[in-house]
Amino acid sequence: MRTRQLSVIFWVLLMVLQVSCAKKDQIIGDGRLIRHIRFEGADSLSKDLLLKHLFAGETSWVPFTPRYVYDEALTSVDTKRLVELYKSYGFFDASVISLEVLEPTKKKVDLVFKVHEGPRATVRSLHFEWIVDGESDFDSEHRKRIEKHSALSPQGPWATVFLGETVGNIRQKLLQEGHPLAEVTGTAELDEDAFFADVHVVIKPGPYATIGNIVFEGLVKVREKDIKPDVRFAIGKPYSPALVLQVEQALQAARVFRWVLARPVTKVENGQADLVVRLDEADPQSLRLGAQVTMENIRWQQHLRADYGHTNLFGNLTRFDLKMIGGYAELPVPWRLKEHGPVVEVSPSLSKKGFLEPHLLWDWSPSFFLDLAEGYQYWSIHNRMGVSRWFFGRLLLGTSYNLRFFDFFSVSPSLDNEDTPLGLDYRDPYLLSYMEFKAILYLTDSITAPSNGVTLEFIYHIAGLGGHFSYNKFIGTLTGYLQPIKWLSMAARFSVGSIITFGKNAAAPISEHLYLGGGYSMRGFGSRRLGPRILDCETDGKCKVIPTGGFTSIQSNIEFRFNIWGPIFLVTFLDIGDVQSKERTFKPKEWNYAAGPGIRYDSSLGLIRLDAGFRLNDPGIYDEPRWAIHFGWGQTF
Repeated sequence: MRTRQLSVIFWVLLMVLQVSCAKKDQIIGDGRLIRHIRFEGADSLSKDLLLKHLFAGETSWVPFTPRYVYDEALTSVDTKRLVELYKSYGFFDASVISLEVLEPTKKKVDLVFKVHEGPRATVRSLHFEWIVDGESDFDSEHRKRIEKHSALSPQGPWATVFLGETVGNIRQKLLQEGHPLAEVTGTAELDEDAFFADVHVVIKPGPYATIGNIVFEGLVKVREKDIKPDVRFAIGKPYSPALVLQVEQALQAARVFRWVLARPVTKVENGQADLVVRLDEADPQSLRLGAQVTMENIRWQQHLRADYGHTNLFGNLTRFDLKMIGGYAELPVPWRLKEHGPVVEVSPSLSKKGFLEPHLLWDWSPSFFLDLAEGYQYWSIHNRMGVSRWFFGRLLLGTSYNLRFFDFFSVSPSLDNEDTPLGLDYRDPYLLSYMEFKAILYLTDSITAPSNGVTLEFIYHIAGLGGHFSYNKFIGTLTGYLQPIKWLSMAARFSVGSIITFGKNAAAPISEHLYLGGGYSMRGFGSRRLGPRILDCETDGKCKVIPTGGFTSIQSNIEFRFNIWGPIFLVTFLDIGDVQSKERTFKPKEWNYAAGPGIRYDSSLGLIRLDAGFRLNDPGIYDEPRWAIHFGWGQTF
């Protein structure tokens, strides 16, 4: 049956990719594909650089990657492009001696370009001319520090692209130092016979400026007084592109504009520059409808989803969101049902900035849930009231009060009796009252879609302010991102969780226990299957697992994401994790390891993810399959 399950998932994903990627092949050349391209004599420029400037390319065996068809006319153009590329890098005598077409097979060819590079031109002189208009803050040492950002140097290699980098680098440095009107131009006199270049760079830094005022253009229904507090942090600070970007991001975070664009500064008066920001208001109301399917080893779910949002309720930027889900879930799979039932979620929320302090964001979120897990079904009402605030554009602090009513039904006899091993942790129904404190520090290049940097997250719950339970819950998570090259990104996560009970009602409800396993944590296990459990056995001796979670957890994940073509990514991962039933207990000998491959498709509907996790060890604690399949939406972390 597992083979059948894997086959179904494979064909579903394959059909999605075929429909999304299907297109007509262009009829070019004689139909033979270019397999390899070799450059003989090309010692100074890299193969990747040369290939980027050609129409031709190497056809990969990887599915859904570009196919390069051999065409004699285009190849003739490519020889001229190679010569022009070499000349732009100072090889004025460069030429393509010959082009050889090899035919290893009837349907594929290899191309061999034989290149004569010749001598390379050098920079004979490099002169910087400063026009400071009476400015006194550019002494000789300061000028030298700016000039060090040049990509050209005397007696160094000449290239047209290096001159462009020199102009761009120096202007960018001046902008960063608070000179919004900086101008930098560069010229070069080339002697192609003597192979040298004389370079002249003119630098006009312009006046130093701080941000004087922020002016908005394009406001219609959004009031200026409602968004001005979000960007007031920039007023009085030295101008810089980074500060302008922070202003744009702060306005975009309000989620009421289609786009936000700051105009270039054109005037500085009395050391101040006004920043003019153009805005385009989005429709305040939005409605998204869709259907989603998630598949794991022990749970399949199909549901319809509706998301409604109003970003400017009452005309004062009060935000209203409504999330509704209705569907059905089967455990473990539709063709081998053990448990099944409806899944419902209704989650409205209201949020508004400005009470007590301009940057405080207040929110109220009542919710209703109907769902099932192994061993029981339940319905729940959750009421949350919270407040949060950003600091320095990097640190998010928040707190909330949560009140939850939880009622079980269709409960397994192994849970619903006086002898359950959960003790006080199982009550039916129960009332949970707790405070949540959260802190997230973003040290990344982007908050919403990071590719480089780290995030630190800490969550603390204290229950006991009424209700049936008293406990402390801590979860700390460190996540890192690195993209060393365009087609490779890496992500890693380390997380530790702990529950510590106290007082007369020293217990934590089963719904709040720590669980691992599934597509978003430990992928060698099914959902919530890594951790303490009890067995529900029938009279015939057949038993099923009921995960009950634990009080101490540790988790580590690392992913390598390869962008093989366009929206297609291949992934390899390693997961480590463990959950213990006792408080503050770590047993490295019982840690579980899993690894495997995955595929991602970044579709217009969202990121589609398929992972296969294989357990690398067996501590002898859990009687679980050695592999698991996970199909879902979005990145794992």
